[in-house]
Amino acid sequence: MSKKIIERIQKEAHTPELLQMLTAMPSSDLNSLLMEVMRRKTQQLSPGDVFRSYTANRFVKPSEVDFVSFLTFELELLQQAQAVAFTPLELSPVSPLGSCAAVATVSQNKILSALRSTEVVADATNLLALEAVSRRKQGHFDTHPLRLCTVHRHVRTPYVPPPLLPHFKIFCLVTAGKDTGELRFEKQHLTEHIRFITDYLKSFAAVESVRVVLKSTRKDNPVFVPLRDNVMSEITDVPFTTEEVEQPYYQSIQFKTFVTIRQKEFEIADGGLVDWSQKLSNNRKERMLTSGIGIELLFKLLGGDS
Repeated sequence: MSKKIIERIQKEAHTPELLQMLTAMPSSDLNSLLMEVMRRKTQQLSPGDVFRSYTANRFVKPSEVDFVSFLTFELELLQQAQAVAFTPLELSPVSPLGSCAAVATVSQNKILSALRSTEVVADATNLLALEAVSRRKQGHFDTHPLRLCTVHRHVRTPYVPPPLLPHFKIFCLVTAGKDTGELRFEKQHLTEHIRFITDYLKSFAAVESVRVVLKSTRKDNPVFVPLRDNVMSEITDVPFTTEEVEQPYYQSIQFKTFVTIRQKEFEIADGGLVDWSQKLSNNRKERMLTSGIGIELLFKLLGGDS
């Protein structure tokens, strides 16, 4: 939110420390305050006001994909993931407040924050990560990897021009496990994610080609080369290129997957190693890999939209 807007609100309220006061307030008290504000605001609304809001609010428009066909499309992908040991989950539409910003270096301004210390899910891999760490903790962080997946409708606040919507579905994969030395976890599961995604994309007749870009995410990165070499030696039916980037979201390596459909190339999948499980569990031996496919975009590109 603009600093000028905050300054104006505080000035009009004759309370220059209003933002600081609200931020310092215990979460339970702030929730109670905001819930009462929302209750009073809704008391001022008429059914006509609600309808006008529905027609104007970009966050509440329904997707235009063919609902039944898209459900079938989702189900087939989930079944394929389940067949290779990923456990499908139906996630809550909300996650704990800060699931993205406090763990994955994403600005809270991109998230639709809610009451009761929650936010609307903006990245289901973060919620899968929380569930994975919870299950890993219950299992005393054993050496058996945990694989979870979902298809979830995400909501993100940055403006996108029509006909694009601020909500869309993504297929997400998360693998969590323990470091067993010699990059065994990283090599096995990075290859597993990339192979699953590329095999899936290549299965469509309309997809003319699939390629993968492997990115080193920091300078002085001794981990990248052995991971790159292992993936490229294990997966030989997909072309790879490499790049160097500086970004804090992924640790050591990121991959992006592109498809060509009707002679146009589209970025359709993304993934990499993250340190979320280490942060959430306070256990430096934990490892995690996440990835996602833009399944709604893919469905439309394949001609499945209404």
